[in-house]
Amino acid sequence: MADNPYRNLRELALSTRAADIGITDTDPSALFGAVMDLRIDGAYATVVSFLTGDASIYLSSGGGFIGGRDHENVRKAAKAFVAVASQFRGRMTMVTDHPLPGTGMTTFFALTPGGLWHVKEREDDLMNQTSPFTPLYAAGQDVITAFSQIPNGQR
Repeated sequence: MADNPYRNLRELALSTRAADIGITDTDPSALFGAVMDLRIDGAYATVVSFLTGDASIYLSSGGGFIGGRDHENVRKAAKAFVAVASQFRGRMTMVTDHPLPGTGMTTFFALTPGGLWHVKEREDDLMNQTSPFTPLYAAGQDVITAFSQIPNGQR
């Protein structure tokens, strides 16, 4: 679909700098954003959360949810996802590229002033709670759940 904004929105999220969202902490290791990419029925979903409480979900099939900051449950889930991601940043690898995950894989990104950090895990291991990154996966899923609880007329 030529007019599907998915890839551009994902790229924008992954290239966001702390100053872009009003965060002035310049500690290179201070995490200000978390992103989770997962495959759903052959398509991709990207969950984006920032320390400010801003959150979005982008769908490669088109559509998604943008600007969840206006809803307290989304704001809380977004901040919690970033907080949990900060606990795992030390287990991630710094990257300059960010391909989408392969079949059966989920990727996580941590955004810091010092760069973009990444880890890739098998979705089965995350869902079966055999991955050490299961709490991060659960926190990303909580953002999805928070968006799903917004009444249709308010999304």
